[in-house]
Order: sequence, then C-alpha cells, then structure tokens
Amino acid sequence: MKEKNRLPLLLGILLTFIAPLLIRNEYHVEIFIQMCIFIIVALGLNLLTGYTGQLSIGHAAFCAIGGYLSGWLSIHLHLPFLAAFVLSSVVTGIFGYLIGFVVLTTKGPYLAMITIGLGEIIRLLIVNTPSITGGPMGMTRIPAPNIFFFQFSTTRSKAYLAIAVIYLCIFFIRRIMSSKVGRAFLAIRENEDAAAAMGINTHLYKTLSFGLSTLIAGMAGSLYAHIYTVLSPEIFNLDLSIQFLTMVVVGGMGTIIGPIIGSIFLVILPEFLRGLAKYQMLIYGVMLMLCMSFIPYGLMSFFEKGLSKLQRRR
Repeated sequence: MKEKNRLPLLLGILLTFIAPLLIRNEYHVEIFIQMCIFIIVALGLNLLTGYTGQLSIGHAAFCAIGGYLSGWLSIHLHLPFLAAFVLSSVVTGIFGYLIGFVVLTTKGPYLAMITIGLGEIIRLLIVNTPSITGGPMGMTRIPAPNIFFFQFSTTRSKAYLAIAVIYLCIFFIRRIMSSKVGRAFLAIRENEDAAAAMGINTHLYKTLSFGLSTLIAGMAGSLYAHIYTVLSPEIFNLDLSIQFLTMVVVGGMGTIIGPIIGSIFLVILPEFLRGLAKYQMLIYGVMLMLCMSFIPYGLMSFFEKGLSKLQRRR
C-alpha cells in the first residue's frame, strides 16, 4: 500500500474502534450496531452487484436464513455462538450458490424480479413453519453471543463484535478481489460476452459470486439473531432488501468504502426524518434514481475527490 493511502486507512480503523466509547447514549450505540450489521450485508451485496454486475433485490431473505438457522442451532442443538455463526453462514452460502445456479441464467430486470419473488417465498416459509421458526410470533430465547469464556453481554461489547465481523468481511472480500476469481468477476461486470469469449465460465463465476454474497448475508443474519436475541419474519421483508441495494448504489458500487458510506448515511438519515417514516421507501426510490442519473459512482466519488485534494495539499 502506498504511504499516502495509509493515513486515511489508519484513521478509519482508529475511529471505528473508539466510536463505541465516544457514544454515551445507549440508544445511539444500538443504532451503531444496526449500522454495522447493515454494512456487512451491503459489503456482501456489493460483491454481487458492484463487482460482478448482477442485481439482487432479495438479500434480506438470506439474512433471515442465516439468523433463523443460527438461532435454531443454538436453542435446539445448544451449539456455541461461534459454531452456530460459522455453520449457518456456510449453509446460507451453499443455499445461495444452489439458488444462484438456477436463477443466474437470467439477466437484468428478470433476475431482479426472481430475487424479489424468492425473498417473499422464503419469508412466507418462515411464517408458515411455526414448529421450526416460531411462525408469525418469531423466534425468541436466542442466546447472546459468546466466544470461549467471554460473554458479549453489554451493548458496547456487542458493538465491538460487529466491528470485528466487518473487518473480517473486508479482509475476505479484498482477498477474493485480488485473486483470479475477483478478476473474473470484474470481467463479467464489464462485458459478459467478452469474458465468455476469453474462456471465462461466466455462469460458474456468477453463481460463485451469488454464493459468497449470500454467505456474508448469512453472517449478518446470525450476528443480528444473537445480538438482539429475537427474530421476527416482519423484519426481513422486501423493504429491507431495497434498503440494502440503496446502500450499495448510494454509497458507490464496486468499492469497499462505498457500501460502508452508503450504510452509514442511510442508517443515520431516518433518525433525522422520523416525521416522514411512512414515506421512507419513496425517499429511497428517489435517491436511487438521482444517484443513477447524476452521481453513478455514489457518495464515494465525493469522498475520493476530497481525499485527492487533501493529498495534493500535502
């Protein structure tokens, strides 16, 4: 990494780790945790949409799978948090890979409609299997996270756990994108036909991207289940999937920082627009259109301009 790029990175890392200590209001710490979980999902969705160019509007369903499976493993099989977290994430990723193998034969708006339908099917399955998921009443008594002998019982300790998972996802995604697999993803995004002509198995790599993206969504779902210790099918609806996509587009697709910026912006924004809560999805729709029309590279483009000006002054 170039020396001039190290300072912003180090400042960002330092800020994330001291943020829970600087926030004194417990409610604001809860908002910070929610923001961290949304960042994880947005990072995973960006791997599919931003880096591979495939549209999904059903990622809330994969969060639900990860969360409900992790909760069930902890409640009924008494698995510790770490085992439930890993197993539920991997199973969600495998399920996503199998689903992707079928649905990724379509493109564009057809793929988007299929993922919307898939999300609703999964939500209805959760509602109509009360013996497993608790049905409309949701799943309760999910154990709080613990790793070995350390119990994440306080709000701030849970915030640090969420931060750690974010950095795990960033490390995971950076390794993927610096490999042959990542280069294949980018080639498919730029021109799928040209990528196929170069000998890249586009269907295989798109399916792999879908599986990895849903694996990360499963991680977020598991984390959500154990941090809040309760799950409800009403949470994982189409509106939430649209929020995730909006975070990626508004922040800036195809970058690591973009989804993080978008998630921070769209978690904090509703706190200032509480009086307009019933218009939330309309606001998100307008933001999507404006970003695609006027700032296709998202808020990340403003961040990069500011950073480049700062570096020139140095």
